[in-house]
Amino acid sequence: MTEIPQIVEDLSYGTVIIPEQEEWPDYLGGSPLAARSLYSFYYGLRAGFQRSNALGEEPFSPSAE
Repeated sequence: MTEIPQIVEDLSYGTVIIPEQEEWPDYLGGSPLAARSLYSFYYGLRAGFQRSNALGEEPFSPSAE
């Protein structure tokens, strides 16, 4: 397995904000692993969209190909 650079871990823990467990959606079932995964994915998508908008890129559309 490839080692993850320390900067990636630092950015993840500094960027991904996990709300208090009382605020989690019911379908997470109180699972910290599921919450961390979901919120990490959410923040990654959000960052990608922000980057795309900042660069003035067209949104990806599979039907455009």
